Formats: sequence, C-alpha cells, structure tokens
Amino acid sequence: MKLQLDKFPLMGDEITQHLFQVFESHTILARFVGGCVRDAVLGVGAHDIDIAVPLDPDKVSALLSQAQIKVIPTGYEFGTVTAVFQERAFQITSLRHDWKTDGRRAQVIYGKSWEEDAIRRDFTINALYADRDGSIHDFCGGLEDLKLGIVRFVGDPYQRIQEDYLRILRYFRFLAWYGSGPVNSEAVQACKALGQGLKGLSRERIGHEFLKLLAAPNPLPSLLLMVETGVASFIMPQPLNIQALENLLKLEEKPTVLCKLAALSLPSIEVKELGKNLRLSREQSLYLHECQDRLSNYPSDERTLNRNLYKDGLTLFIDLTLLSLALNPISSMYESVKTSKKATEEWNFPSFPLQGKDLIEEGLKPGPPVGELLKQCEEWWIDQGFQPDREACLHWIKKKIADV
Repeated sequence: MKLQLDKFPLMGDEITQHLFQVFESHTILARFVGGCVRDAVLGVGAHDIDIAVPLDPDKVSALLSQAQIKVIPTGYEFGTVTAVFQERAFQITSLRHDWKTDGRRAQVIYGKSWEEDAIRRDFTINALYADRDGSIHDFCGGLEDLKLGIVRFVGDPYQRIQEDYLRILRYFRFLAWYGSGPVNSEAVQACKALGQGLKGLSRERIGHEFLKLLAAPNPLPSLLLMVETGVASFIMPQPLNIQALENLLKLEEKPTVLCKLAALSLPSIEVKELGKNLRLSREQSLYLHECQDRLSNYPSDERTLNRNLYKDGLTLFIDLTLLSLALNPISSMYESVKTSKKATEEWNFPSFPLQGKDLIEEGLKPGPPVGELLKQCEEWWIDQGFQPDREACLHWIKKKIADV
C-alpha cells in the first residue's frame, strides 16, 4: 500500500520533505511512524508528525543542528527530540528496543532494526511506517487490523502492559476511536487482570489519557467495557453514570469533553475529587464547579430562561440544559433543547446599568456593602426583565437604603 501524500499537506509539503532530505543527504533512512501513518490510511490528516530514524538522539541532534534546524530534547532519555523548522514541530525518535521496564517507563537501547522497533510498540495499528514517498511498511499486521476495526496489542498483551501500565488506558482510548470491529478478548482479559498497575501511575498521565478517550465521538462502548473489567474504578472517584452520558449523546451530536465528563459524574459532580484524580486544570475545574452550582436551575422554563442565559452565558447555558435533561429525561426533552438553542441565537446580552462608582457618587462609602447592594439590585433588575434603566436602579437602591 502507498499513501498519496499530496492529500495530506503536513506529510507531503516542502517543509516535511526537506526534513527527510536532511537525513537522506547523510544516507540515513527516515520514515513516518505511528499515528500520522495510521490516520492517513484512514484518510484523515494528522495534527502531529512523528518520524523514526536508525540513529541515536545525540547524532540526530548534531545532524539537525548542522542543518540549521532547532532541536529541543523533549524526550531525550527515551530517544525522542523535537525538531523545529519553519515554525513546525516534528517528533524525531530513534529506533530502539526496551532493555528494562518498571511499568511506568522503559530504559531503551538504540538500534537499526525497523522490525525490532515495531514489535516494542503498543498496538499493531500504531506500528506502521511510511517512506517519504508514502510507501507503507507493516511488520505487525496493523493494516488488516485497521481495516477490520480491531485494536490489538503487538505480541503478548500481558508483556506490553507490564512494560507500561498506561497502555491499559491507551487500549480503551484507541478502542473508543478505532474499535469498530470485534473486541480482542486477549487484550481485554489482560487489562482486567493487570488493572491494579494503574495505581502506580501519575494522575497527570491518567487524566490526560482519559480525557483523550472522552474526546472520541462515541466513547460509550469503551467506557462500558472499562466498567465491566473494573478498570474504571481506578480512574474516577465515583461510579460512572453511563446512562446520563448515553442520554447526552442522544441530545447532542458533539458535546464537549468536559460536558461528557460532567455527565459521567452526575448527579453530584465531585469537583474536588475529579480534579485530584484527573489533575484537571483550574479552568476545567471552574467549569465543573459552575455545572455543579447551577444545574438545579435547569432545564429552563419561560420564567427562568432569560435569567439562566444572563447568569451562565450561551455555552454554559446549553451545556447545563443538556446535562439536566441527561440526568432526568422528559418526554419533551428534544423540544426543550431545540427551544434553548433557538433562544441563544436570538439572545442580546443586556448590560446592568450600574457600577460601584455610581453608588459612591451617591454618597456611599467604598466597601463590601456597595457590592452587596449592587448584587441585590441586579437580581431585582433581572426579575423585572432587564427593563429598568440607570435612574430606576438608582431609585431602587436609594429606597433600599432608606428602608434599612
């Protein structure tokens, strides 16, 4: 099989081909490897380009530097450097085989055998190589597995997993993305038997891999298998609400990863525990906090629709609508989603007409009471349908002060 690289700009363009030419000018054979080849076979353009060479990282760095290409030692101890050229980044990895592993990382020996490099990789569909002209080299049957939608470990799944227990999660991630065919029973049994090994991994690695899994268009079958094998219990702090996610995917074709995560965590989103288990960013945790705090106000009715739009903004408004219906489906839920989406299209975000300086100009002293008055006035303004103007709001505040 041969790829038509002109269909995949990041692989066939002048920048990438120049990088290959640098190696070729020193009689070094370089090949595309892994995900970019796999995706190209499926007709999908890759976002990242990985290249393998039969040269140790010291020599790779020297060769690239000599060609005026910037080198960053991103994974030097594992034989990987990043080449930065024309504002593009390429992962360059030396051919290698594992010498010693501890379930988290491997000590490697560099070599020149493409087949040895292939048989140390995790899955057959990731052990694909392609020459600069697109000619594919398949040492492990990855092309056939890709065609059949089978995710299979290279060689003995028990050995592959014990080299790096993260491969358990990677298996379920790739199953979610590429597993359209029969599930490989040997792989599943190995993941089930060795699931305890996930306890020794950093939560950053686990969180990163799990969120990639959730990014799949339909992660449900893979997640169900994770629950059946007991693997899910090592990932999330609470049982997965598979039904809520299934309902969510019926309501929305492409919900965000965080919306899917929130659905799996319903009815009570334990943000602190999720953040700890998945090492979520501050922004991700904030989103889940907002979902947790505001979910009880949804789904919206005629009385609360505009209030919710104003309070939560367009994106969170839609997500909270979806999550509330995913948790408690109603007969009219599809119509409710349709109504909510139409409301966001017609919504003109109103601006509250007062600021703190307006109250200070009226003689109030700066401090927390000003903020509290503004908050109370804004709630009144919302209840009045956002209609009162600046003067009306000031009148309300003056009356409030007088009543106190």
